[in-house]
Amino acid sequence: FENRPQWEERVAFLRRPALWVIGEPDLYLRLNSQILLNQLGQIDQPLAQRQSVVGRGLYLFNLDPAVELKPRQLGPAAIESAHHVSALKYMLVTFISVKSLDDMVWNERSRQAALEVTLAAQMFLRDKGEFPESLDQLVPEYLEAVPLDPCDLNGGRLRYRRDDPNKAIVWSIGRDGNDDGGEVVVQNGVSADVGFVLKEGELK
Repeated sequence: FENRPQWEERVAFLRRPALWVIGEPDLYLRLNSQILLNQLGQIDQPLAQRQSVVGRGLYLFNLDPAVELKPRQLGPAAIESAHHVSALKYMLVTFISVKSLDDMVWNERSRQAALEVTLAAQMFLRDKGEFPESLDQLVPEYLEAVPLDPCDLNGGRLRYRRDDPNKAIVWSIGRDGNDDGGEVVVQNGVSADVGFVLKEGELK
């Protein structure tokens, strides 16, 4: 028994990889479910109605103070704390964060809203011989209401500008939240705003 302390130390050292194999993947799965639970509560909300984004390494939302946590649901601070002790945290950041997908979805929603207004403005042009001076002229004959900008955190409407009777622009500020004055022409694969340039007999 003289060497028992050394033997126990060796066993403890050899046991660490086995414990990691058993415990770390389980921690990864639990964090995975906690992150998704946090995100799914807000991801489909209009941007103006979402809780704020928090977290240093993960794409997490602040908790709605009016909604109680579900049993065993962690708040964003607890998720972050568990994430920092996980050896698989880089995988979590890479594979679980939905920030890029979220941006693409909301840019596409903005594009669809702008397209709806564009079609209404084209019908107005067909009937009146010119584009409307403002989007209010499309209501209620061509639109039930002027669509809100899906990417406007303040809940504002889509932007519109008529440069002359036969040319106009309709746009959303896009997921970056910056209004670039209707810069919707794609350059290098991207555009500052999301929308369309309207010209008589032409759509860009």
